[in-house]
Amino acid sequence: MSEYAPDGTPRRKDPYLRILGGCALVVGGCIVLVLVLVGIVGWRLTRDEAPGRAEEAFLVGDETRYWCLDLKPDDPGLRTLGRTFQDAADEARREAVRDSPFRMFIVGSRRDPTQEILPLRLELALRPETGWTGRATFGRATLRIRAALKIMRWMIARDRDSSTTDVDGVRATTLTDHSGLKVSFASVGNRVLVASDLEGLSGALRLPASGGGAPPRPVVALHEVARLEGEDGWAFGPGPSVASFDVTPEDELVVRVALAPGVPPPADAIAEIRKFLPRIPLEGLVVDPGAPKTGPAESTLIEGRIPGLADRLAHRLMRFSARPGRPSATPPPPSPPPSSDPRTDTPEGSTHGGTPTPGR
Repeated sequence: MSEYAPDGTPRRKDPYLRILGGCALVVGGCIVLVLVLVGIVGWRLTRDEAPGRAEEAFLVGDETRYWCLDLKPDDPGLRTLGRTFQDAADEARREAVRDSPFRMFIVGSRRDPTQEILPLRLELALRPETGWTGRATFGRATLRIRAALKIMRWMIARDRDSSTTDVDGVRATTLTDHSGLKVSFASVGNRVLVASDLEGLSGALRLPASGGGAPPRPVVALHEVARLEGEDGWAFGPGPSVASFDVTPEDELVVRVALAPGVPPPADAIAEIRKFLPRIPLEGLVVDPGAPKTGPAESTLIEGRIPGLADRLAHRLMRFSARPGRPSATPPPPSPPPSSDPRTDTPEGSTHGGTPTPGR
């Protein structure tokens, strides 16, 4: 378009268009600046502080007990367990808005949150007189986990009872509460390590080249004896003794315990299984007939199962949430009515605007 009018005089530009154009440039520049800042902060929160580092050994050889849960998204038993919990959650949502006008907005069901974090491997090792060490290895949501841990470390670092130390190129943070209890944690790659002290965390961060990493050979051999077909986890203890766990599509937790050759068969099979399930409700544990029995290589086998696993875990969670000091979904009972005067059977106080009767 020509900048001159038909009569040859220069056109005058609308000042409002100039103002709008300037505002658009300012807003656009602010948006670009915010996006750049968000990108920089997000990159710093989610980047790996030790890229290319090999997986740490974790086991260093002095552990007395060890548990490992290797949870996979395609496991039939875990999928059945997740659907059971999801159905219960959907039913609770529908029940909560049954008489509410918002019930029309409850359409379908939510996505199973467990499928967003699986595969997941959880490990816990106990060491004699020196504490414990744990590790979580994530297959998904790794970036979110890193960001959450860095934000938590930044918040904890503001406390005077915390410290951050470099351990073999990895930042390890130790938190001490007012009672003197210490917890150390670190994040590397797709793994998060937690320990009861900095020494235990330093040992768990050793590289495989340092000689650690694999369980003792007797434990490995006994694990092959106890391994279930659809194993979701395993553990070992003194003896040695090894347990294998499997959540079946029939909503059962199957446990098989193998004792090393030469170990006398236990008099109480349930007590032997209980050693590997210290926090699981065992009221419904059923030991297979004939247990304990002789297995391969003169080992001793004990097999049991807990039916109705989903209902038992849900009941356990409800009892945990109902502990004193925790909010409960059950409303408290109504307050009793005011006490009455024993002489008149009427509440103490004036019913005609007079002075209330003083308490006796």
